Amino acid sequence: MLRSSLDQGVIPTAYKMQSIVPIYKKGNKDNPANYRPVSLTSHIIKVFERVIRSKMVDFLENNNLLNSKQHGFRKGRNCLSQLLDHYDELLNTLSDSSNADVIYLDYAKAFDKVDHHILIQKLEAIGIAGKLLEWLRSFLSGRKQQVVVDGICSSFADVISGVPQGTVLGPLLFIIFVDDMKEAIKHSILKLFADDSKLSKAIRSLQDQLLLQEDVEAILNWAIDNNMELNEEKFQLIQHGKIQHLKSDTSEIYKTSKGTSLKSTEVVVDLGITINEGLNWKSHVETTCLKARQFAGWILRTFQSRDKDVMMMLYNSFVRSRLEYCCPLWSPHLVQDITKLESVQRSFTSKIMGLQEKNYWERLQHLRLYSLQRRRERYTIIHLWKVYKGLSPNDLGLTFYEHQRLGPQCKRPKINGSSHIETLKFNSFVSKGPALFNIIPKDMKCFETEDPTCDQAQRFKNSLDKFLKKFPDTPPTPGYIAINGNSLLEWVTSRHIELQGGAARHA
Repeated sequence: MLRSSLDQGVIPTAYKMQSIVPIYKKGNKDNPANYRPVSLTSHIIKVFERVIRSKMVDFLENNNLLNSKQHGFRKGRNCLSQLLDHYDELLNTLSDSSNADVIYLDYAKAFDKVDHHILIQKLEAIGIAGKLLEWLRSFLSGRKQQVVVDGICSSFADVISGVPQGTVLGPLLFIIFVDDMKEAIKHSILKLFADDSKLSKAIRSLQDQLLLQEDVEAILNWAIDNNMELNEEKFQLIQHGKIQHLKSDTSEIYKTSKGTSLKSTEVVVDLGITINEGLNWKSHVETTCLKARQFAGWILRTFQSRDKDVMMMLYNSFVRSRLEYCCPLWSPHLVQDITKLESVQRSFTSKIMGLQEKNYWERLQHLRLYSLQRRRERYTIIHLWKVYKGLSPNDLGLTFYEHQRLGPQCKRPKINGSSHIETLKFNSFVSKGPALFNIIPKDMKCFETEDPTCDQAQRFKNSLDKFLKKFPDTPPTPGYIAINGNSLLEWVTSRHIELQGGAARHA
């Protein structure tokens, strides 16, 4: 059936009908804008789409046709990979005695605004032609949708623009549509995560700021040429660095097409991570702890059960997931931040039935639970291993080499000086990640298999967990006496492995 559809370049109309189910988000329930539209499409056509998408992705990736700075909807790339790249770039810029200005852009209903005619032209331009192009043309045209509320259906309406929501191909078609945006940029760096985009540039003079403004105008012109709409009122500017005269006089430089000046803000939320002017993680830790405590409180108010299995399932789903999102990026090194994060898990586990009399370290052992500090280091090791294996992009330019006795090693960059920026670099993923990766045994990192059914990542995680059990897990906690700061690096260098089980005592 797929072969016939592809040969003819035609998709039956029945497979292009979709239902929109509005899901309430927040605010006034009588306002349609407060609902998220969820599109339901044919399961049969989704099977076809997966086959087509797989071939298209192979073609695009093998021929390097997509912007390397686009991290949305691509294998091995995600929010973490983009944020690591962005943060490292900012630190390098600041350590080079420059400021770094970043302008966050915002699109109005980007996925719904895609012009089908322009999209087809862009597909042709990158080499997609023949039967596949005709099939994609049919996929985009003649679509109809209806709204379904409480089982009541509206009449069908034509879908005249936008990549089809709820489809497998939709996200891929969108990143193809916006990919040529990079060609409009001449002076700064454009980073994308689907429709989330930002421009960043090293700033050493007023001229650099004028060049960044030129790129803002180029993006605005690109949007006009492509029938897209930018929500200019939601543009944000954040300025990093110590050159004050390049931060105080920007109100007349960065402007939108309507002449609105962009004023610098102290904090932005970038793909869910709170980033402040100083590039430290104090703001993010505070925000993360607040949200996690709110969800922990909601669980304790909503559910009467204090059973271990029930509590841990709810904790893992609603609390810990928020405490660990993109943690290899922002894993703190200050004891006060580590303690603040740990206090959320410490408080929640104290409510579990039968564990009220145990101290926090004892509860961790009883629950076979890692401290949040240990889990952050675990995630850091896993991500670096994925970079080593080519499962995640090496945007940071990490260098690996083979040590005769220790196996694969990752070079840790030399950090010169003791300035604020150098301290941040020393404790960032690009420095801490290699140090943690290098302590992992050789046989764990060198595992190879030709078995296509073997999940190498999962096998590595299982091996890593067995390795981590060799080390005590005694995170910094008020009122507890610890041998060290509990980092894996400290346990290895201080040779305290043999003290496991007897090293941690409540004060």
